[in-house]
Amino acid sequence: MRLFLDTEFSNENLRQTELISLALVSEDGGAELYLEREPLPEQCSVFVRANVYPLLDRGAAAVPDIEFTRRLRAFLRGISEPLIIADYPGDKFLMQVALTGFTLPRSALAESGPIPAIHWQIADAAELAARIERWFAAHPAAKRHHALVDARALRDCWLAHRWRSPCW
Repeated sequence: MRLFLDTEFSNENLRQTELISLALVSEDGGAELYLEREPLPEQCSVFVRANVYPLLDRGAAAVPDIEFTRRLRAFLRGISEPLIIADYPGDKFLMQVALTGFTLPRSALAESGPIPAIHWQIADAAELAARIERWFAAHPAAKRHHALVDARALRDCWLAHRWRSPCW
């Protein structure tokens, strides 16, 4: 099953960034996962403080790293042969950080179960990026830079591109 991934992160420099939130949306829209880290990274860019943090759901979506990893692994184990589609290689990197348990000791991860086998596809960025821009222009109320909204937009635009349908 295809799953569409988006993440929000603390800094433009991928080597010095931390994951803030992650969303996965299935191709049929029937399965979704949305998680936020608790606590949030202290070091983040001005852009993130102004455009990402205000959109976060918090509440039940905000979980400590151990719970984040546990829920992510459990969700993926419930999907038959997951193929993760992302439009940015950094999303793959950050999801792998979460899957492996951030910086938690291995002993803490024992109850999270094994890391599920997944396949990856990084979508063609140029055409897809243009479609996503048009999607957000056509949906002005959509909360851009919210991982779940962005994952849904990626899904919609990827499906429209796949079927060669007009996309906004």
